[in-house]
Amino acid sequence: LAEKLGMDPAEIRLKNAYRIGSITPNGQKLTQSVNVVETIEKALKLSKEKEGVRH
Repeated sequence: LAEKLGMDPAEIRLKNAYRIGSITPNGQKLTQSVNVVETIEKALKLSKEKEGVRH
């Protein structure tokens, strides 16, 4: 999907990530962070750092 839209896959994941106030498919409103955005952002940071390290 990201490729068809000309977007980075991580950008789509961040757009669709659950946040406080998000409504889940079963109708539950999230009142606490589930750390999805933070996890994606950390993974991106670590991935970019690793790109600079070649074995």
